[in-house]
Amino acid sequence: MDKNIRLASDKTLVSLFFFPRISSISFPFTQINKFLIHNTMIKHEYIICSAIWFDDGIHHNDKSLPKGETGYVVCGRRHHNCFHTASILDPQRKYIKEQHEKEQGFMTNKNRFVSRLEAVDIAFNAGQTETRTEHPVGLFSEDLY
Repeated sequence: MDKNIRLASDKTLVSLFFFPRISSISFPFTQINKFLIHNTMIKHEYIICSAIWFDDGIHHNDKSLPKGETGYVVCGRRHHNCFHTASILDPQRKYIKEQHEKEQGFMTNKNRFVSRLEAVDIAFNAGQTETRTEHPVGLFSEDLY
């Protein structure tokens, strides 16, 4: 166990010594706190929300996409929320008529768009899912929350 994380055996509290001006912070050690310690403090990559990459052929300087790729990413709690936001941003719905949807995936805490398939491993390694999904499409937001 990391020397910066100490578990108190009597009340299952976690003390973190990451902050130079604060001697310690304690909170109940639950599954969500375990996730936060594992990912937030240690800086592992994890899934933060659903996302859809719309490729309209224009370079928008979207830092979440691989370098040189065109298009933009719309994020939401679930994928249907992304489509709803896209319909508000583009009331004429060119994204549907011109088939701009390139890929459904997820956004990570490192501001990176990842495919559903790549998201399976990220979510599992981050402790967001208990098993790796066997679905051929990859991860669904329902697997996370």
